[in-house]
Amino acid sequence: MSFDRAGYLIGRNFVYPDYRIQFPRHYGYALRHLRAQVRIKANEKAIEGLAEYNVDVPLGRGYIELDAAEMRIVSVKVDGQDARFEYDGRTLRVYLNPGSHMVQVSYETKPRKGLYFVLPDEHYRDRVPMVWTQGESEDNHYWIPIPDYPNIKFTSELLIIVPKTWTAVSNGVLVETRDLGNEVLWHWRLDKPHSAYLVALAAGEFEVVREDCDGVIIEHYVPRGYGDRARFSFYRTCDMIKFYSEYTGVKYPWPNYKHVAVSEFIYGGMENTTVTIVTDTTLHDEHAHCPGSRFPCPGMEDFTSDGLVAHELAHQWFGDYVTTKDWANIWLNEAFATYFEALYMEHAKGRDEFLYELYQNLRNYLNEYGNRYARPIVTRLYRDPEEVFDRHTYEKGSLVLHTLRNLLGDEVFRRGINLYLTRHAHGNADTEDLRKTLEEVSGQPLDWFFTQFVYSSGHPVIKYSWSYDPGNKLVKLSISQAQGDDSYPIYRLPLEFEIKYPSGKVDIFKFELSEREATIYVPASERPQYICIDPQFKVGVKSVSADKGIEEAIAELSSENMPCMSTRCIGQGW
Repeated sequence: MSFDRAGYLIGRNFVYPDYRIQFPRHYGYALRHLRAQVRIKANEKAIEGLAEYNVDVPLGRGYIELDAAEMRIVSVKVDGQDARFEYDGRTLRVYLNPGSHMVQVSYETKPRKGLYFVLPDEHYRDRVPMVWTQGESEDNHYWIPIPDYPNIKFTSELLIIVPKTWTAVSNGVLVETRDLGNEVLWHWRLDKPHSAYLVALAAGEFEVVREDCDGVIIEHYVPRGYGDRARFSFYRTCDMIKFYSEYTGVKYPWPNYKHVAVSEFIYGGMENTTVTIVTDTTLHDEHAHCPGSRFPCPGMEDFTSDGLVAHELAHQWFGDYVTTKDWANIWLNEAFATYFEALYMEHAKGRDEFLYELYQNLRNYLNEYGNRYARPIVTRLYRDPEEVFDRHTYEKGSLVLHTLRNLLGDEVFRRGINLYLTRHAHGNADTEDLRKTLEEVSGQPLDWFFTQFVYSSGHPVIKYSWSYDPGNKLVKLSISQAQGDDSYPIYRLPLEFEIKYPSGKVDIFKFELSEREATIYVPASERPQYICIDPQFKVGVKSVSADKGIEEAIAELSSENMPCMSTRCIGQGW
């Protein structure tokens, strides 16, 4: 393939004829603060809401628009006075003059999406009643009028009215609870700005388990009767907070952290700011965690929630503290959370666990690539935002970050991540913001890297073989790039080869591959036992195949590096 055919800029089998380029939405005004009172009417699976918005409207604009799906708008006021508005079932337009205003919307709705009721019925009479939200990507506007896009950030407070026996949880800190007779009001407030899809609530008959993590209060809300299981599922949370704070150089940026375990949550986990909602299937007992042993049992764990907990917690930095500007750049949220989950596993469980997690990420990406489609990690060609929440965004993105970290070195990578987070704190960023930050810190251009790994589809397909010339005492190493038309034509790859000799000597040979085919001659006083490409898995996004005999494959088992030990059985992996 040559560069005059640019199919790699679109990919394969992902884009349909009716797709259009998706640019960030622009609302034309600033939302400073949202205060919403929501009454949960559980028996009717409905809510009554009163939302107040502090907005700044620029000169030349005489209205604001709020996303509001399938609601009954009771009234709209601006600065306490009835206001003219239009509503078509999807968008609420409120007319007002330029300047700073308080807009108040009273509404009712039975949300079809965004907010869900889980209640006892004739089939599940013992079910713990609860209600919970899931806003990502753009579903929160089914239960609250809101500019439902990540590039608008605002502070928020939710006043949640629920039945007397319920507990209600939301973003930020608990301001007060108020007895209303048969109901109780829970008032939560977050004084740091965050995006609309991160506004959340969960309410029900919960137990709460609390811990203090060096001044950060952590709370775990679990269904009634499951309080004893929180310590098994979430016991590493504090250690994760400490690790992420130390690695990024940014202390946990919020006033507290909460888990809420809810029923029928098919999403696994959702990183709402300060309040992560997770599936209750992640709760487990001591036997599941430590079969035949007592808790804790490091090294003997059978079922843990560490991966889920670590991923969602990492979002408090990557996604909540700094948020993608639009869905095209969602990898800045999800790839970072996926990679930092793996980094935590290395910290907690060792390098083999880290490498195995990366290998699983590679397998998942290659499965989607091989069986479904190829696309650039950053693409504006999609129809629904959910389409880009895939293995390319999560797993491939994490491997791109891993490759980038190895290219720059861990120290430079960490300084770059620190600058990226602090520069865009409580704001939005896109991929170019990340690239420019890393270039600034490293002092080297990275446009070539982002072009081939982020803005192009596919991945390098490396084939290599070798032979030994005893007369000239040279190893002839032949390497080729065999990727197809859906991938970048010629990758620039910094590669390492591990060469093991019968004497026990091990050499590491470094070479930058920048052509479709290359031949390298390496001096060698004896015939190698094996030659392994990328022994420490520094280039995460690639597939490799090599012609190896059974003796060479057996010899590779003596390598100290897992990728070498595994090359034969996962020739299309490491």
